[in-house]
Amino acid sequence: MKDSFLRPRIGRRNGRVAMATIAGGVVCFAAATAAHADINLHLRSTVLTVDVGETFDVFIVAVSDSDVPQSLSAVDTIIGWDPTWLELVSADAASAGDAIFADDPFGINEASPPADGDALLTYLAPFGSPIDAMPAGTAIARITFRGVATTELTPLDILDTAGDPPGSTRVFDGTVPGLDVLGIVKGTAVTVIDCVADLTDDGIVGFQDLLVVLGLWGDCPASEECFADLNDDGNVGQIELLTVLAAWGTCPTD
Repeated sequence: MKDSFLRPRIGRRNGRVAMATIAGGVVCFAAATAAHADINLHLRSTVLTVDVGETFDVFIVAVSDSDVPQSLSAVDTIIGWDPTWLELVSADAASAGDAIFADDPFGINEASPPADGDALLTYLAPFGSPIDAMPAGTAIARITFRGVATTELTPLDILDTAGDPPGSTRVFDGTVPGLDVLGIVKGTAVTVIDCVADLTDDGIVGFQDLLVVLGLWGDCPASEECFADLNDDGNVGQIELLTVLAAWGTCPTD
C-alpha cells in the first residue's frame, strides 16, 4: 500500500437547514440565522493503490475553516463510489461517539452496509458532549472498502444530496441546535490493481519482490503475518517464486 493522499473533488453548500437524520428518523429544530464559521468535510484515503481483494480505509475528517476548533454534535455524510470497482465493507466511529448506516427516509441506504454506490453515514457525538473539529482536521468516521476490479483513479466523493426525497450532507453545530455549518467538501480517489506479486507495493514486480521471497523462504512463523505467502499454504517457496517471475514488470491498472 502507498501513503495516504487527497485528491480534491470540491463542492460547497451554504444553506442553513434545520433538520437532521438521526438514527433513521428526522429531527427538526428551529432555524438559526446567526453568522457562523463553517466546518469542512474531507475524505482521506490511507492508500493510493489497492490490490483486487484487498481492503483499505477512508476517513471522514471534519476540518474547522477557522484557526480555532469548532464543535459539532452530529454529521450526515453521503458518500458516493462506483461499485464496479469498489465494495463498501463496513464503517465505525473514529472519534468518541457512533457512526451508523441507519434506515433513512430518503432511501439511500438500501442495505447495511450499502452496496449500490451511495450511502448515508450518520455520526453522532456522545450525548451532551460535542467534539471539536480542529483546523488540521478531526477524523470522525472510518469506512472500509475492498478493491473489486482493476481501474485507474476511481473516485470516492462526498455528495451534496441523494435519495428521493433528497437527503443532504450536513454538519450540525455543537452549540446552536439545528445549525448546519457544512462548508467545503473534498473527495479522494484510489487506483485498483491486480498485482498480488508486488510485495513491496511500488507498482512494479521486480528484484525487490524477488528478494522478499528469498528472504522469507520456508515455513511461515506461526506467530507472525506471512504476507509473502501468496497461495496461503503456510509456506514461502516455489509457488511464490514462480508467481513473481510470471508477473515481472509494471503492474497493470486495466
